[in-house]
Amino acid sequence: MAQWTYLCHKLSGEEHKGLCYEHSIRDIETIVEDQWNFKDNCSTCGQAPTKDDVKFVCSGCHVACYCSIDHQRMNWRKFQISGTCVGHKTFCPVLKAYRKWKAATNESTIDEEKQGRMRRRFERECLDFLAYGLRLEKKCFELEDTRIE
Repeated sequence: MAQWTYLCHKLSGEEHKGLCYEHSIRDIETIVEDQWNFKDNCSTCGQAPTKDDVKFVCSGCHVACYCSIDHQRMNWRKFQISGTCVGHKTFCPVLKAYRKWKAATNESTIDEEKQGRMRRRFERECLDFLAYGLRLEKKCFELEDTRIE
């Protein structure tokens, strides 16, 4: 859904770009919140860890967790994340930005400027994920070129 909204954002007129932008960010945020809510479970198989299990946590985002090194390797490039055909390597910067935004929101001293900066960074990472992570940027330009002709 986020991919479709992003493509509409690139192809629509100026009056609809803001709305499409917000929808695509919200779609990605829904996927991220799902992963955030189950961040203690294995990102590959969904298994909840037991008290004795060793958790493997992504050193980049500190959100994705795995029950074994094999599941971590499997998820890095090939495994599907919430219905997409991308691995954690592509999605990691989005999770990292979301974690930092959540941390800024949950701090005891409320710094609205920092929260705003972290929210904007998360939005930029979402759009970068859609444009470059899913390789839609090139497709958008191809579509625009064919539309002009």
